[in-house]
Amino acid sequence: MTALVTGASSGMGLEFARALVRDTDFVNKLKSGEITRSECGHSNYCIGRMYTLEMKCNRCVAHLPESLRKEVEKAERQWK
Repeated sequence: MTALVTGASSGMGLEFARALVRDTDFVNKLKSGEITRSECGHSNYCIGRMYTLEMKCNRCVAHLPESLRKEVEKAERQWK
């Protein structure tokens, strides 16, 4: 848990940031045992979006264009 919160292991900081974009109460839910991992996919859609629009998880965007939805799904399949 400490490594997750502090980002002590390699690459953990970005993974933690995505989890917080998806659910701003992520740390509290993890700490309470309500969840054991983030529901975040690893497409980095939220990171790419932050430079042009508000940062938001692709699962929280209404009317995501079909072509973009397919790209997100393709990226997330690589992480499964």
